[in-house]
Amino acid sequence: MSLEKIAGLEQEYAIQVEQARYFDPVEMSYLVVDSFNREHQIIWDYVKETPLADARGFSERGDEIQISQKENYKVNNLLGNGARLYVDHAHPEFSTAECRNVYDLIAFDKAGELIMNMASEGASQRLPAGQEIRIYKNNTDHKGNTYGTHENYLVQTSMYDRLFPALNQPPELILKHLVPFLVTRQIFCGAGKVGSENRTGPVDYQISQRADFFESVVGGQTTFCRPIVNSRDEPHADRRYFRRLHVIAGDANLTEFSTFLKIGTMQLILRMLEDGFLKESLELDQPVQAMVNVSHDITCRKPVKLLDGRQFSPVEIQRRFMEAAEDYCASGMVEPDDSMLCVLKEWRSVLDDLAEDPDRLYRKIDWVVKKWLIERLRAKKNLPWRDPRVKRIDIQYHDINREKGLYYILEREGQVERIFEDDKLIHYFLKHPPSDTRAFFRSRCITQYTDQVLMANWDVITFKTGRSVHKVIPLQDPRKGTEAHVGDLLDNSPDIRTLFENLEDRQHASAMERVKG
Repeated sequence: MSLEKIAGLEQEYAIQVEQARYFDPVEMSYLVVDSFNREHQIIWDYVKETPLADARGFSERGDEIQISQKENYKVNNLLGNGARLYVDHAHPEFSTAECRNVYDLIAFDKAGELIMNMASEGASQRLPAGQEIRIYKNNTDHKGNTYGTHENYLVQTSMYDRLFPALNQPPELILKHLVPFLVTRQIFCGAGKVGSENRTGPVDYQISQRADFFESVVGGQTTFCRPIVNSRDEPHADRRYFRRLHVIAGDANLTEFSTFLKIGTMQLILRMLEDGFLKESLELDQPVQAMVNVSHDITCRKPVKLLDGRQFSPVEIQRRFMEAAEDYCASGMVEPDDSMLCVLKEWRSVLDDLAEDPDRLYRKIDWVVKKWLIERLRAKKNLPWRDPRVKRIDIQYHDINREKGLYYILEREGQVERIFEDDKLIHYFLKHPPSDTRAFFRSRCITQYTDQVLMANWDVITFKTGRSVHKVIPLQDPRKGTEAHVGDLLDNSPDIRTLFENLEDRQHASAMERVKG
Protein backbone atom coordinates (compact mmCIF):
# COMPACT_ATOMS: atom_id res chain seq x y z
CA MET A 1 0.00 0.00 0.00
CA SER A 2 1.26 3.45 -0.88
CA LEU A 3 1.89 6.11 1.76
CA GLU A 4 -0.15 9.25 2.11
CA LYS A 5 1.86 11.90 0.33
CA ILE A 6 2.51 14.37 3.13
CA ALA A 7 3.93 17.41 1.37
CA GLY A 8 5.56 20.80 1.87
CA LEU A 9 6.61 23.79 -0.21
CA GLU A 10 9.78 25.91 -0.12
CA GLN A 11 9.60 29.32 -1.78
CA GLU A 12 12.53 31.62 -2.45
CA TYR A 13 11.26 35.18 -2.81
CA ALA A 14 12.79 37.98 -4.87
CA ILE A 15 13.65 41.14 -2.97
CA GLN A 16 13.85 44.76 -4.17
CA VAL A 17 14.41 48.03 -2.33
CA GLU A 18 12.64 51.00 -3.87
CA GLN A 19 14.35 54.39 -3.81
CA ALA A 20 17.73 52.80 -3.03
CA ARG A 21 20.60 53.42 -5.46
CA TYR A 22 22.25 50.23 -4.23
CA PHE A 23 21.34 47.50 -1.76
CA ASP A 24 22.82 44.20 -0.67
CA PRO A 25 20.14 41.50 -1.20
CA VAL A 26 21.74 39.24 1.41
CA GLU A 27 21.68 41.92 4.11
CA MET A 28 18.13 42.88 3.14
CA SER A 29 17.09 39.23 3.35
CA TYR A 30 18.60 39.06 6.86
CA LEU A 31 16.60 42.15 7.76
CA VAL A 32 13.34 40.66 6.46
CA VAL A 33 13.82 37.37 8.32
CA ASP A 34 14.67 39.23 11.53
CA SER A 35 11.66 41.52 11.25
CA PHE A 36 8.94 38.93 11.67
CA ASN A 37 7.75 38.12 15.17
CA ARG A 38 11.05 37.28 16.92
CA GLU A 39 9.87 35.66 20.16
CA HIS A 40 12.61 33.17 21.04
CA GLN A 41 16.31 32.28 20.74
CA ILE A 42 15.85 28.87 19.13
CA ILE A 43 18.41 28.02 16.46
CA TRP A 44 18.26 25.70 13.45
CA ASP A 45 19.92 22.29 13.82
CA TYR A 46 22.28 22.09 10.84
CA VAL A 47 23.75 18.81 12.09
CA LYS A 48 20.77 17.08 10.49
CA GLU A 49 21.35 18.78 7.12
CA THR A 50 22.91 16.63 4.35
CA PRO A 51 22.27 18.65 1.16
CA LEU A 52 25.21 17.10 -0.70
CA ALA A 53 24.07 13.47 -0.33
CA ASP A 54 22.86 11.94 -3.60
CA ALA A 55 20.26 9.18 -3.75
CA ARG A 56 22.39 7.26 -6.25
CA GLY A 57 24.95 6.42 -3.59
CA PHE A 58 27.49 9.23 -3.36
CA SER A 59 27.94 12.76 -2.04
CA GLU A 60 28.77 15.85 -4.06
CA ARG A 61 31.99 17.53 -3.05
CA GLY A 62 31.60 20.51 -0.78
CA ASP A 63 32.12 21.84 2.71
CA GLU A 64 29.85 20.89 5.58
CA ILE A 65 27.70 23.69 6.90
CA GLN A 66 29.68 25.64 9.50
CA ILE A 67 27.83 28.48 11.18
CA SER A 68 28.09 30.25 14.52
CA GLN A 69 25.12 30.40 16.87
CA LYS A 70 24.87 34.15 16.31
CA GLU A 71 24.88 33.75 12.53
CA ASN A 72 22.45 30.83 12.78
CA TYR A 73 19.97 33.00 14.65
CA LYS A 74 20.45 35.80 12.13
CA VAL A 75 19.72 33.49 9.19
CA ASN A 76 16.81 31.48 10.67
CA ASN A 77 13.47 32.26 12.22
CA LEU A 78 11.56 29.19 13.45
CA LEU A 79 7.88 30.08 13.53
CA GLY A 80 5.18 29.02 15.94
CA ASN A 81 3.08 27.55 13.11
CA GLY A 82 5.73 24.90 12.42
CA ALA A 83 7.25 26.70 9.41
CA ARG A 84 10.73 28.06 8.79
CA LEU A 85 11.56 31.59 7.60
CA TYR A 86 15.21 31.92 6.64
CA VAL A 87 17.83 33.27 4.23
CA ASP A 88 18.89 31.07 1.33
CA HIS A 89 21.75 32.60 -0.68
CA ALA A 90 20.43 36.08 -1.58
CA HIS A 91 16.75 35.44 -0.95
CA PRO A 92 14.36 35.30 1.98
CA GLU A 93 12.75 31.87 1.90
CA PHE A 94 9.63 30.40 3.47
CA SER A 95 9.21 26.67 4.03
CA THR A 96 5.74 25.48 4.97
CA ALA A 97 5.09 22.99 7.71
CA GLU A 98 4.38 19.41 6.64
CA CYS A 99 0.79 19.14 5.37
CA ARG A 100 -1.25 15.96 4.98
CA ASN A 101 -3.77 17.28 2.43
CA VAL A 102 -3.60 19.58 -0.55
CA TYR A 103 -6.05 22.16 0.85
CA ASP A 104 -3.93 22.73 3.96
CA LEU A 105 -0.82 23.12 1.84
CA ILE A 106 -2.43 25.73 -0.43
CA ALA A 107 -3.62 27.70 2.60
CA PHE A 108 -0.23 27.38 4.33
CA ASP A 109 1.56 28.58 1.20
CA LYS A 110 -0.74 31.59 1.12
CA ALA A 111 -0.10 32.19 4.82
CA GLY A 112 3.58 32.23 3.89
CA GLU A 113 2.92 35.10 1.49
CA LEU A 114 1.22 37.07 4.26
CA ILE A 115 4.09 36.33 6.65
CA MET A 116 6.67 37.43 4.10
CA ASN A 117 4.68 40.58 3.39
CA MET A 118 4.42 41.45 7.10
CA ALA A 119 8.14 40.78 7.51
CA SER A 120 9.00 43.09 4.59
CA GLU A 121 6.79 45.85 6.01
CA GLY A 122 8.57 45.54 9.35
CA ALA A 123 11.95 45.60 7.64
CA SER A 124 11.01 48.67 5.59
CA GLN A 125 10.41 50.60 8.80
CA ARG A 126 14.08 50.02 9.70
CA LEU A 127 15.34 51.56 6.42
CA PRO A 128 16.07 55.24 5.66
CA ALA A 129 12.99 57.38 5.04
CA GLY A 130 11.48 56.86 1.60
CA GLN A 131 12.92 53.37 1.03
CA GLU A 132 10.62 50.38 0.86
CA ILE A 133 11.24 46.64 0.49
CA ARG A 134 9.13 44.86 -2.12
CA ILE A 135 8.82 41.09 -2.25
CA TYR A 136 7.96 39.04 -5.35
CA LYS A 137 6.82 35.44 -5.52
CA ASN A 138 8.34 34.48 -8.86
CA ASN A 139 11.31 32.53 -10.26
CA THR A 140 13.34 34.95 -12.39
CA ASP A 141 14.57 38.53 -12.39
CA HIS A 142 14.59 38.56 -16.23
CA LYS A 143 18.35 39.11 -16.08
CA GLY A 144 19.36 35.45 -16.32
CA ASN A 145 18.97 34.64 -12.62
CA THR A 146 16.50 32.05 -11.37
CA TYR A 147 15.45 30.95 -7.89
CA GLY A 148 13.37 28.04 -6.83
CA THR A 149 9.94 26.87 -5.81
CA HIS A 150 10.59 23.41 -4.38
CA GLU A 151 8.08 20.72 -3.49
CA ASN A 152 8.68 17.91 -0.99
CA TYR A 153 6.78 14.63 -0.82
CA LEU A 154 6.93 11.75 1.65
CA VAL A 155 7.66 8.47 -0.17
CA GLN A 156 8.49 4.93 0.87
CA THR A 157 12.18 4.04 0.97
CA SER A 158 11.51 0.98 -1.21
CA MET A 159 10.05 3.15 -3.97
CA TYR A 160 12.74 5.81 -3.58
CA ASP A 161 15.42 3.17 -4.12
CA ARG A 162 13.64 2.05 -7.29
CA LEU A 163 13.47 5.64 -8.51
CA PHE A 164 17.20 6.16 -7.95
CA PRO A 165 19.16 2.97 -8.64
CA ALA A 166 22.96 2.97 -8.66
CA LEU A 167 24.71 5.13 -11.25
CA ASN A 168 25.41 2.19 -13.54
CA GLN A 169 21.69 1.39 -13.84
CA PRO A 170 19.12 3.43 -15.81
CA PRO A 171 16.48 5.16 -13.63
CA GLU A 172 13.60 3.55 -15.52
CA LEU A 173 10.74 4.80 -13.34
CA ILE A 174 12.02 8.35 -13.63
CA LEU A 175 12.54 8.20 -17.40
CA LYS A 176 9.32 6.36 -18.25
CA HIS A 177 6.93 8.14 -15.92
CA LEU A 178 8.20 10.95 -13.70
CA VAL A 179 10.09 12.98 -16.30
CA PRO A 180 7.29 13.03 -18.91
CA PHE A 181 4.83 14.00 -16.20
CA LEU A 182 6.99 16.87 -14.88
CA VAL A 183 7.89 18.13 -18.37
CA THR A 184 4.24 18.39 -19.43
CA ARG A 185 2.50 19.39 -16.19
CA GLN A 186 3.69 22.98 -16.68
CA ILE A 187 0.71 23.49 -19.01
CA PHE A 188 -1.48 23.85 -15.90
CA CYS A 189 1.02 24.94 -13.23
CA GLY A 190 3.36 27.25 -15.13
CA ALA A 191 3.47 30.84 -13.87
CA GLY A 192 4.07 32.44 -17.29
CA LYS A 193 6.99 34.57 -18.44
CA VAL A 194 7.63 37.35 -20.94
CA GLY A 195 10.56 36.47 -23.20
CA SER A 196 13.18 33.75 -22.78
CA GLU A 197 16.50 33.27 -20.97
CA ASN A 198 19.53 31.00 -20.87
CA ARG A 199 19.96 31.07 -24.68
CA THR A 200 16.86 28.93 -25.34
CA GLY A 201 15.69 30.91 -28.36
CA PRO A 202 13.47 33.99 -28.74
CA VAL A 203 9.82 33.88 -27.71
CA ASP A 204 7.34 36.62 -26.81
CA TYR A 205 5.63 34.78 -23.98
CA GLN A 206 5.96 31.30 -22.52
CA ILE A 207 4.21 29.00 -20.06
CA SER A 208 6.90 28.46 -17.39
CA GLN A 209 9.30 30.72 -15.52
CA ARG A 210 11.72 27.88 -14.84
CA ALA A 211 11.77 25.77 -18.02
CA ASP A 212 14.59 27.74 -19.67
CA PHE A 213 16.97 26.87 -16.82
CA PHE A 214 16.95 23.05 -16.78
CA GLU A 215 20.04 21.47 -18.30
CA SER A 216 20.07 17.81 -17.16
CA VAL A 217 17.62 15.00 -16.48
CA VAL A 218 18.70 13.66 -13.06
CA GLY A 219 21.11 15.24 -10.57
CA GLY A 220 21.62 16.30 -6.98
CA GLN A 221 22.35 19.97 -7.59
CA THR A 222 19.79 22.80 -7.51
CA THR A 223 21.73 25.96 -8.43
CA PHE A 224 23.66 24.86 -11.54
CA CYS A 225 23.16 22.31 -14.32
CA ARG A 226 19.64 22.03 -12.89
CA PRO A 227 18.01 18.62 -13.28
CA ILE A 228 14.37 17.91 -14.08
CA VAL A 229 14.43 15.29 -11.30
CA ASN A 230 16.47 16.13 -8.21
CA SER A 231 18.28 13.25 -6.51
CA ARG A 232 19.15 14.98 -3.22
CA ASP A 233 18.98 12.34 -0.48
CA GLU A 234 17.98 14.25 2.64
CA PRO A 235 15.03 12.38 4.18
CA HIS A 236 14.24 14.52 7.25
CA ALA A 237 12.77 11.29 8.63
CA ASP A 238 13.75 7.71 9.46
CA ARG A 239 15.49 6.75 6.21
CA ARG A 240 14.82 3.05 6.78
CA TYR A 241 11.15 3.65 6.02
CA PHE A 242 10.74 7.15 4.58
CA ARG A 243 12.40 9.39 2.02
CA ARG A 244 11.73 12.90 0.79
CA LEU A 245 11.33 13.43 -2.94
CA HIS A 246 12.65 16.94 -3.54
CA VAL A 247 11.01 18.38 -6.67
CA ILE A 248 12.57 21.52 -8.16
CA ALA A 249 10.87 21.54 -11.58
CA GLY A 250 7.99 23.80 -10.61
CA ASP A 251 6.99 27.46 -10.74
CA ALA A 252 5.90 29.92 -8.06
CA ASN A 253 2.13 29.97 -8.25
CA LEU A 254 -0.30 32.62 -7.10
CA THR A 255 -3.59 31.15 -8.29
CA GLU A 256 -4.95 28.58 -5.89
CA PHE A 257 -6.01 26.32 -8.77
CA SER A 258 -2.49 26.07 -10.18
CA THR A 259 -1.10 25.08 -6.78
CA PHE A 260 -4.01 22.67 -6.25
CA LEU A 261 -3.26 20.82 -9.49
CA LYS A 262 0.52 21.00 -9.08
CA ILE A 263 0.42 19.31 -5.68
CA GLY A 264 -2.67 17.15 -6.09
CA THR A 265 -1.65 15.52 -9.35
CA MET A 266 1.90 14.90 -8.10
CA GLN A 267 0.54 13.17 -5.02
CA LEU A 268 -1.51 10.86 -7.25
CA ILE A 269 1.43 10.11 -9.57
CA LEU A 270 3.64 9.14 -6.62
CA ARG A 271 0.99 6.91 -5.10
CA MET A 272 0.56 5.14 -8.44
CA LEU A 273 4.32 4.68 -8.70
CA GLU A 274 4.50 3.20 -5.20
CA ASP A 275 1.67 0.78 -5.96
CA GLY A 276 3.17 -0.20 -9.33
CA PHE A 277 0.09 1.00 -11.17
CA LEU A 278 1.73 3.00 -13.98
CA LYS A 279 2.56 0.64 -16.85
CA GLU A 280 2.77 2.62 -20.09
CA SER A 281 6.19 4.08 -20.84
CA LEU A 282 6.04 7.70 -22.02
CA GLU A 283 9.81 8.17 -22.04
CA LEU A 284 10.77 11.32 -23.92
CA ASP A 285 13.34 11.43 -26.70
CA GLN A 286 15.03 14.65 -25.50
CA PRO A 287 13.60 15.60 -22.10
CA VAL A 288 15.57 18.80 -21.51
CA GLN A 289 14.70 20.22 -24.92
CA ALA A 290 11.11 19.06 -24.49
CA MET A 291 10.92 21.08 -21.26
CA VAL A 292 11.75 24.23 -23.25
CA ASN A 293 9.58 23.33 -26.24
CA VAL A 294 6.48 22.73 -24.12
CA SER A 295 6.98 26.02 -22.30
CA HIS A 296 7.49 28.00 -25.50
CA ASP A 297 4.27 26.71 -27.10
CA ILE A 298 1.33 28.60 -25.60
CA THR A 299 -1.09 26.70 -27.87
CA CYS A 300 -0.20 23.48 -25.98
CA ARG A 301 -0.59 21.59 -29.27
CA LYS A 302 2.91 21.06 -30.69
CA PRO A 303 3.86 17.37 -30.41
CA VAL A 304 6.47 16.03 -28.03
CA LYS A 305 8.53 13.14 -29.40
CA LEU A 306 8.83 9.99 -27.34
CA LEU A 307 11.84 7.68 -27.35
CA ASP A 308 9.82 4.99 -29.20
CA GLY A 309 8.98 7.43 -32.01
CA ARG A 310 5.40 8.24 -31.00
CA GLN A 311 4.40 11.88 -30.77
CA PHE A 312 1.81 13.42 -28.45
CA SER A 313 0.89 16.93 -27.47
CA PRO A 314 1.57 17.80 -23.81
CA VAL A 315 -2.19 17.77 -23.24
CA GLU A 316 -2.40 14.21 -24.60
CA ILE A 317 0.49 13.06 -22.38
CA GLN A 318 -1.18 14.58 -19.34
CA ARG A 319 -4.48 13.00 -20.33
CA ARG A 320 -2.85 9.55 -20.29
CA PHE A 321 -1.64 10.19 -16.73
CA MET A 322 -5.04 11.56 -15.74
CA GLU A 323 -6.92 8.55 -17.13
CA ALA A 324 -4.49 6.22 -15.35
CA ALA A 325 -5.22 8.11 -12.11
CA GLU A 326 -8.96 7.73 -12.66
CA ASP A 327 -8.51 3.97 -13.14
CA TYR A 328 -6.29 3.84 -10.07
CA CYS A 329 -8.89 5.53 -7.85
CA ALA A 330 -11.51 3.06 -9.13
CA SER A 331 -9.27 0.01 -8.74
CA GLY A 332 -9.65 -0.54 -5.01
CA MET A 333 -5.89 -0.12 -4.48
CA VAL A 334 -6.55 3.21 -2.79
CA GLU A 335 -9.56 4.70 -1.05
CA PRO A 336 -9.87 8.13 -2.68
CA ASP A 337 -10.84 10.99 -0.40
CA ASP A 338 -12.74 14.11 -1.45
CA SER A 339 -9.57 16.01 -2.31
CA MET A 340 -8.34 13.26 -4.66
CA LEU A 341 -11.70 13.13 -6.41
CA CYS A 342 -11.70 16.91 -6.76
CA VAL A 343 -8.18 16.81 -8.21
CA LEU A 344 -9.33 14.27 -10.82
CA LYS A 345 -12.35 16.41 -11.72
CA GLU A 346 -10.32 19.61 -12.10
CA TRP A 347 -7.50 17.81 -13.91
CA ARG A 348 -9.91 16.54 -16.57
CA SER A 349 -11.71 19.88 -16.86
CA VAL A 350 -8.48 21.87 -17.26
CA LEU A 351 -7.09 19.47 -19.87
CA ASP A 352 -10.34 19.73 -21.84
CA ASP A 353 -10.04 23.53 -21.83
CA LEU A 354 -6.35 23.43 -22.77
CA ALA A 355 -7.14 21.15 -25.72
CA GLU A 356 -9.88 23.44 -27.00
CA ASP A 357 -8.54 26.90 -26.14
CA PRO A 358 -6.11 27.67 -23.28
CA ASP A 359 -7.54 31.20 -23.02
CA ARG A 360 -10.64 29.67 -21.42
CA LEU A 361 -8.56 29.35 -18.26
CA TYR A 362 -7.95 33.10 -17.91
CA ARG A 363 -9.50 33.01 -14.41
CA LYS A 364 -7.82 29.84 -13.08
CA ILE A 365 -4.30 29.06 -14.28
CA ASP A 366 -1.40 31.44 -13.59
CA TRP A 367 0.21 31.60 -17.01
CA VAL A 368 -3.14 32.20 -18.71
CA VAL A 369 -4.28 34.77 -16.12
CA LYS A 370 -1.04 36.71 -16.56
CA LYS A 371 -1.18 36.46 -20.35
CA TRP A 372 -4.75 37.78 -20.36
CA LEU A 373 -3.73 40.69 -18.11
CA ILE A 374 -0.67 41.60 -20.19
CA GLU A 375 -2.53 41.42 -23.48
CA ARG A 376 -5.25 43.68 -22.09
CA LEU A 377 -2.67 46.28 -21.00
CA ARG A 378 -0.67 45.90 -24.23
CA ALA A 379 -3.75 46.62 -26.29
CA LYS A 380 -4.67 49.61 -24.14
CA LYS A 381 -1.24 51.24 -24.52
CA ASN A 382 -0.22 49.72 -27.88
CA LEU A 383 2.89 48.09 -26.40
CA PRO A 384 5.04 45.55 -28.27
CA TRP A 385 6.04 42.42 -26.34
CA ARG A 386 9.64 43.62 -26.08
CA ASP A 387 8.71 46.92 -24.44
CA PRO A 388 10.35 47.12 -20.97
CA ARG A 389 6.97 48.06 -19.51
CA VAL A 390 5.65 44.63 -20.47
CA LYS A 391 8.35 42.87 -18.45
CA ARG A 392 7.58 45.24 -15.60
CA ILE A 393 3.95 44.12 -15.71
CA ASP A 394 5.18 40.52 -15.61
CA ILE A 395 7.15 41.16 -12.41
CA GLN A 396 4.41 43.25 -10.80
CA TYR A 397 1.98 40.37 -11.24
CA HIS A 398 4.04 38.53 -8.59
CA ASP A 399 4.18 41.35 -6.02
CA ILE A 400 2.73 39.78 -2.86
CA ASN A 401 1.61 43.13 -1.46
CA ARG A 402 -2.18 42.71 -1.29
CA GLU A 403 -2.78 46.35 -2.26
CA LYS A 404 -0.21 46.74 -5.05
CA GLY A 405 0.40 43.32 -6.60
CA LEU A 406 -1.38 42.90 -9.94
CA TYR A 407 -2.52 39.36 -9.17
CA TYR A 408 -4.13 40.50 -5.93
CA ILE A 409 -5.79 43.44 -7.65
CA LEU A 410 -7.38 40.92 -10.03
CA GLU A 411 -8.39 38.69 -7.14
CA ARG A 412 -9.92 41.62 -5.27
CA GLU A 413 -11.90 42.55 -8.37
CA GLY A 414 -13.26 39.01 -8.65
CA GLN A 415 -11.33 38.31 -11.84
CA VAL A 416 -9.68 35.14 -10.47
CA GLU A 417 -11.42 31.95 -9.32
CA ARG A 418 -10.41 30.61 -5.94
CA ILE A 419 -10.37 27.28 -4.14
CA PHE A 420 -11.35 28.92 -0.84
CA GLU A 421 -14.47 30.99 -0.31
CA ASP A 422 -12.64 33.17 2.24
CA ASP A 423 -9.25 33.55 3.92
CA LYS A 424 -10.24 31.88 7.22
CA LEU A 425 -7.94 28.84 6.86
CA ILE A 426 -5.11 31.00 5.51
CA HIS A 427 -5.25 33.29 8.54
CA TYR A 428 -5.48 30.27 10.85
CA PHE A 429 -2.12 29.01 9.56
CA LEU A 430 -0.45 32.32 10.34
CA LYS A 431 -0.14 31.14 13.95
CA HIS A 432 -1.14 27.48 13.99
CA PRO A 433 0.35 24.31 12.49
CA PRO A 434 -1.57 21.57 10.69
CA SER A 435 -3.01 19.34 13.38
CA ASP A 436 -2.41 16.05 11.58
CA THR A 437 1.37 15.88 11.05
CA ARG A 438 4.45 16.06 13.29
CA ALA A 439 4.42 19.85 12.74
CA PHE A 440 1.85 19.98 15.54
CA PHE A 441 4.29 18.63 18.15
CA ARG A 442 7.20 20.74 16.89
CA SER A 443 5.09 23.89 16.92
CA ARG A 444 3.63 23.27 20.38
CA CYS A 445 7.10 22.63 21.81
CA ILE A 446 8.49 25.83 20.30
CA THR A 447 5.62 27.93 21.67
CA GLN A 448 4.93 26.08 24.93
CA TYR A 449 8.50 25.46 26.09
CA THR A 450 10.20 28.37 24.33
CA ASP A 451 12.94 28.99 26.89
CA GLN A 452 13.81 25.27 27.14
CA VAL A 453 14.18 24.55 23.41
CA LEU A 454 17.80 24.94 22.26
CA MET A 455 17.47 24.04 18.61
CA ALA A 456 15.21 22.22 16.17
CA ASN A 457 14.97 20.80 12.70
CA TRP A 458 12.13 19.14 10.80
CA ASP A 459 12.84 15.80 12.46
CA VAL A 460 14.41 16.57 15.85
CA ILE A 461 14.01 18.91 18.82
CA THR A 462 16.78 19.48 21.34
CA PHE A 463 15.82 20.71 24.83
CA LYS A 464 18.01 22.41 27.41
CA THR A 465 17.85 20.42 30.65
CA GLY A 466 20.94 21.84 32.36
CA ARG A 467 24.03 23.92 31.79
CA SER A 468 25.62 21.31 29.48
CA VAL A 469 23.01 18.54 29.38
CA HIS A 470 20.52 18.33 26.54
CA LYS A 471 17.60 16.05 25.80
CA VAL A 472 16.87 15.13 22.16
CA ILE A 473 13.41 14.10 20.97
CA PRO A 474 13.43 12.65 17.45
CA LEU A 475 10.47 13.20 15.11
CA GLN A 476 11.28 10.44 12.65
CA ASP A 477 7.75 9.74 11.36
CA PRO A 478 6.01 12.77 9.76
CA ARG A 479 2.65 11.08 10.35
CA LYS A 480 3.05 11.10 14.15
CA GLY A 481 3.24 13.88 16.71
CA THR A 482 -0.25 14.99 15.64
CA GLU A 483 -2.89 16.58 17.83
CA ALA A 484 -4.66 13.21 18.01
CA HIS A 485 -1.42 11.55 19.13
CA VAL A 486 -0.01 14.06 21.61
CA GLY A 487 -2.49 16.88 22.12
CA ASP A 488 -3.66 15.66 25.52
CA LEU A 489 -0.08 14.83 26.52
CA LEU A 490 1.07 18.39 25.81
CA ASP A 491 -1.98 19.83 27.55
CA ASN A 492 -1.00 17.88 30.67
CA SER A 493 2.72 18.74 30.56
CA PRO A 494 3.25 22.22 32.04
CA ASP A 495 7.05 21.87 31.87
CA ILE A 496 9.58 19.79 29.98
CA ARG A 497 10.33 17.52 32.92
CA THR A 498 6.68 16.47 32.98
CA LEU A 499 6.72 16.21 29.18
CA PHE A 500 9.64 13.77 29.24
CA GLU A 501 7.99 11.70 31.98
CA ASN A 502 4.69 11.56 30.10
CA LEU A 503 6.45 10.61 26.85
CA GLU A 504 8.31 7.80 28.60
CA ASP A 505 5.08 6.55 30.19
CA ARG A 506 3.36 6.54 26.81
CA GLN A 507 6.26 4.76 25.09
CA HIS A 508 6.25 2.14 27.85
CA ALA A 509 2.51 1.65 27.48
CA SER A 510 2.83 1.29 23.72
CA ALA A 511 5.60 -1.28 24.14
CA MET A 512 3.43 -3.29 26.53
CA GLU A 513 0.54 -3.23 24.05
CA ARG A 514 2.83 -4.57 21.32
CA VAL A 515 3.98 -7.38 23.64
CA LYS A 516 0.39 -8.29 24.46
CA GLY A 517 -0.51 -8.19 20.78
